[in-house]
Amino acid sequence: MSSATIQSSRSSVRLAMPTRRRSRFGIAWLLVFLGLAGLSAAGVFNGFSPNRATNVVATPVTAPDVDGPYKIVPIGERKPGQRSFGINPDRTQVDETIPDVDPPTWRELRLRMVKASGKLLWIDMLRSLEWLEEREARVGGTVWLELPEFGAVGEAEVLYLGPCPEIKPGRGSVITATFKHESDGNLFDLRLAGQAEATIVTGNHPYWSLDRAEYVEVANLREGERVNTAFGETTVASVTRVPEDEFVYNMEIHREHVYRVGSLGTLVHNAYPYVLDGSPTYVVYRLMDHNHDIVYYGVSNGIEGALLRLARHANEKSGQFAYQQIIAQGLTGREALTIEAKLIEALRVF
Repeated sequence: MSSATIQSSRSSVRLAMPTRRRSRFGIAWLLVFLGLAGLSAAGVFNGFSPNRATNVVATPVTAPDVDGPYKIVPIGERKPGQRSFGINPDRTQVDETIPDVDPPTWRELRLRMVKASGKLLWIDMLRSLEWLEEREARVGGTVWLELPEFGAVGEAEVLYLGPCPEIKPGRGSVITATFKHESDGNLFDLRLAGQAEATIVTGNHPYWSLDRAEYVEVANLREGERVNTAFGETTVASVTRVPEDEFVYNMEIHREHVYRVGSLGTLVHNAYPYVLDGSPTYVVYRLMDHNHDIVYYGVSNGIEGALLRLARHANEKSGQFAYQQIIAQGLTGREALTIEAKLIEALRVF
């Protein structure tokens, strides 16, 4: 799946959603939550590129989520463990019960992946010890990532594994991962009213539209459409495709899934592209062990895609998965993600 990204040595930012949790779960509870397909699902976002201007302080700030003058920091300089401003206007996408990152029980790992396009992707992320142990992560080995919202699906080589950095107190959400891509194209110059320089961003990166009260991909923004910035609202001046091919960046933001980007601090989100797809072609599948306990949930676009994923899971964890089953189909992406999220959420109760 493609991921949206804002990029370039000129100006960039990327957003991201937390990875889906996987846990064991009894069969009875799975059936209880299958009726939740009509509920709204959490969104995911795409990305931007580094800002040309660095460490610039602009005032006054009007956005309530920004603590003090808004400081422009190129996305390429952001690190996991730092905080990023941004409050998600769509509160249905925010799970307030997700626990904070706990440095003593989390670690930092750096990865390198060759994407399906042949381009490279570098990842710096924070993950729990449980996540690392499940994947048997070690330096020199590989881990399987399934983060389509960041364009990170496949085997990734572990380059570094070390302590979690200090998480300083303060406002803003914790950055739990950063992504640096060799660009696959689909880049646009987005210029806003009152902005000195355009921001280079991937066409599928969602911005919060005040006019539509929803996230809109850059390529679909209209001239004159109002957007949210750190200094109040402004409007889209132009959206122009560019032929440049540069590094693009993205970030995974804990809990809120949004951040501010560019010289004006425009609010963006990192949503799974398939959340935006209303086609009723998605399926939810599950993997069970020899005791028929659920050990994995997944979402795929189409039966064929789900079967391929089931086969891959079986090969990766030979002996762990005894039963594989598609449990719901004919769903929109939002419905499928909602079922998956509710099932996983229920695991945390028990």
